[in-house]
Amino acid sequence: MSTEYDERARSFPPKPAYKKGKRFAQSWWGNAWIKAMVDTALDPVPLKKGRRYAAAGHVGTITVSPGRAAATVFDGDESQEAVVLLDRLSEDEWGRFLEKVAVKAGHTADLLERKMPQELAEDAEEADVRLLPGVGDLDPECTCLDFELPCKHAAALSYQLARLLDEDPFVLLLLRGRTEDELVDELNQLNAADAEGAAADETVPAEEAFAAGVPALPEPPPRPEAAAVGTPPPHLGFDPEGAGPVRLDWLVSDASARAFEAAVTRGGTALAWDLDAWGDAVRMAAAHDEPAVLERLAAEFSGDVARAASAWRYGGPGGLDALETPWTPDRWEAARARTEMEQAWDEEPPEERPDIQVWRNRWTVKDRGVQLRYGRDLRWYPYRRENGAWWPAGAPETDPTAVLAELLSEDGPE
Repeated sequence: MSTEYDERARSFPPKPAYKKGKRFAQSWWGNAWIKAMVDTALDPVPLKKGRRYAAAGHVGTITVSPGRAAATVFDGDESQEAVVLLDRLSEDEWGRFLEKVAVKAGHTADLLERKMPQELAEDAEEADVRLLPGVGDLDPECTCLDFELPCKHAAALSYQLARLLDEDPFVLLLLRGRTEDELVDELNQLNAADAEGAAADETVPAEEAFAAGVPALPEPPPRPEAAAVGTPPPHLGFDPEGAGPVRLDWLVSDASARAFEAAVTRGGTALAWDLDAWGDAVRMAAAHDEPAVLERLAAEFSGDVARAASAWRYGGPGGLDALETPWTPDRWEAARARTEMEQAWDEEPPEERPDIQVWRNRWTVKDRGVQLRYGRDLRWYPYRRENGAWWPAGAPETDPTAVLAELLSEDGPE
């Protein structure tokens, strides 16, 4: 086994146990790393065992250096030393990659924010530089006697590396041969050289500059944020009919916000006046918690204003629609969701897998008092049963397994 050490190595503390049902990688580049490992493996069994080890937190401190990642993997009463090797980029490849990054300011900003846009990887591919590993690029090693490649210990390390890549794409760049400081220094040098060259080349003859005249005025500045409404008038000692001073203050504030929204909206947004009376009442109830206002709205409508307002806070019009309107998704959408959920829990014992019952767009785990609702906006809304009614339980997501895992990990009222 390779025992090479590099002074540029970084160590990452062990990752805690992972929630059942959630994907190891959330970013596209983290999933690309896992795909390279899965596509290389000849036997899926060690991969499943490695995933289970990683999920249980059996991977120790991970040390990453150029071309190499290593960690101790605990296997019962024993431990093994696992390593994953990845070829470093050549100096010529690094030069082409850095030129691609430097030419777009957004690429540098994304990297410094710990993001790796897919466009950056595509630009690197155009320069014949492959950042992410492909089939056969990951070379696993281990002190165990298993003959599979990767063995379960190296697979566990690879899964945890995907979680590190999610948090910091500089881990991948370090594996390819450059530290963060080295990359930033080289990018600064490239940008400085480009700026000096541009400054030296940019000259304008005096006659041309004089003939150009005065440039046009810039666009007006953007509209300011809507101003807050002042304090309501004092109570007069009696209750007038209709809207009281607190409600009037609230209505003025809402009208001001809608006028501002109409002034700055450029299409594509559902404005307040696109709603019917019930939808508008729910929108207003979600925006304010003044008891007098909520009581007035509840008295005007037969629906459950509090529950509808909760749905609106989490998902806006789509959240309200998911609360009130059952519908039947396309068969392929339902089949895809069922496959994803089965794969998320396929390594768990049958008694620990959620017993999901499906009716139209609603997926219910009755014995746990939780439910997913697939909205017509293609998002999954979490619900929890409280006092005999289904209540919105969080913001929607596009990944049903992540939403369900989050629901099942929380202890809520049945």
